[in-house]
Amino acid sequence: TSKATYRGKLEANNFNLSKWIDNDEFGRISFKAEVKNGTGLTLETVNANMVASVSSLVFRKYEYKNIQFIGSLKRNLISGKLNVKDENMDFTFDGTIDYLSEYPEFDFVSEINNLDLFALNLVNKPLTVSGDIKSNIKIRDISSMHGTASLKDVVISGGEKSFTVIDSLNIIASFIDQPYKTFELYSDILDLSLLGQYDFTSIYPAITNILVRKHPNFSTLLGIQDENANIQSNDFAFDLH
Repeated sequence: TSKATYRGKLEANNFNLSKWIDNDEFGRISFKAEVKNGTGLTLETVNANMVASVSSLVFRKYEYKNIQFIGSLKRNLISGKLNVKDENMDFTFDGTIDYLSEYPEFDFVSEINNLDLFALNLVNKPLTVSGDIKSNIKIRDISSMHGTASLKDVVISGGEKSFTVIDSLNIIASFIDQPYKTFELYSDILDLSLLGQYDFTSIYPAITNILVRKHPNFSTLLGIQDENANIQSNDFAFDLH
């Protein structure tokens, strides 16, 4: 219950995480953790500071290994440092992800050394990503975004012979509680600046169409397809190079 309080060391071996959080995409988990100032025993009520070492975690039928976490867990808010040294996922994370707000917030820095999305059963074709990410974004959907984000030294590979390198990509957006929306994106392959009262979902097909024509290999690698654009009541300009 929400009134339960606890502290101390906790160890689980082959615990059925899927049943506890009511999500069939997860499987079983094995971990050791030291918990301080803990309250709540369910995902909806939990609030605890912890140091955790996860030796095994199954998600989408892939078993992740060597996960270290130092931070706090509060319902759907996660804050702290995460270090994963798995064969197909090697990255660090430092920051906060908050799903509780009206506009979920992603405030973190992450260094991705290797992320094999295909091996992790997250995509249906070979796709590997590495790079550095810095995010301070609030977003509910593509048309409600506020904040900044940047990517640096990004390498995207679809196999031995296909890869794309993005030296830098920066996003500045102001969609929330503003009479006019603004969205700016600067990168090696695309410069985009939008200002006014517009529907981002109707603009997106036009941008992807040009991206497919100008950078077909990159578009194919990410699964971006040409779409029929029907843009109405929008005022925007962009530069693609």
